Amino acid sequence: MGRKPMSLSDILAAQPASVQERWFARLYLVKPIAIAGLSLFWIASGLIALGPAHTAASGIVSLAGVPQGPAAALASAGAVIDIALGIAVTVRASAGAALMGMLVVTGGYVLAASVFLPSLWLDPLGALAKTVPVALSCLFTLAILDER
Repeated sequence: MGRKPMSLSDILAAQPASVQERWFARLYLVKPIAIAGLSLFWIASGLIALGPAHTAASGIVSLAGVPQGPAAALASAGAVIDIALGIAVTVRASAGAALMGMLVVTGGYVLAASVFLPSLWLDPLGALAKTVPVALSCLFTLAILDER
């Protein structure tokens, strides 16, 4: 045909990647790490609240004015929800719903604690302050979840 083939670097230079393509390429490998991290966080938090910290979790609910028996049940229910969300985020079909659930649960936790136990905002270990990066991680992962 009388034409000299272009080198690979010339072909790539003629069609540079767009910002969207660069974002996708970078975030594609981060997505499973974000999902795994959120899953482990939620499952661990539920297991800890069901196990070694159950008395402490029930005590926090009691401080909000709930009697001890129902407080223990609420703490257990919250822990089971945490575990269920942590598992559900790892299943492709339920990941989006799980991430939305994580946002709702986090928002409910922050709202209830802010109303009934506002002193938790001053906790030196950041009991409520930690919810902000958790919610942002859920939003980030939800934003990059869809590949279509």
